[in-house]
Amino acid sequence: MHHISRIFVFIFTSFIFHSLRLFSHISMNWKGQPLTSHDVMVNLIGGTKTKAGLKVKAKIDKRKYPIEIKVSDVDMRKINLKKEKFHGEWNYRILRSTS
Repeated sequence: MHHISRIFVFIFTSFIFHSLRLFSHISMNWKGQPLTSHDVMVNLIGGTKTKAGLKVKAKIDKRKYPIEIKVSDVDMRKINLKKEKFHGEWNYRILRSTS
């Protein structure tokens, strides 16, 4: 399923500065639709619009990415995370590095 997760990584990184409510709009848009292929998923995601006027653009990323990369504890501590008050273990922002 790492191919499907790439789509969500694209959405998350592209729209991190918008409200996480975007994901609820995407979910509502594909409610009841069988997710039979990557194309179907991308079209449903790309057809998402909010009442506030946000339009989602989505495309399949066909690049190959390495898998099972090990990140050291030292490198993980270098990532500038700002945990949110509500469930900070799940909800956080990745901020620019201070170094």
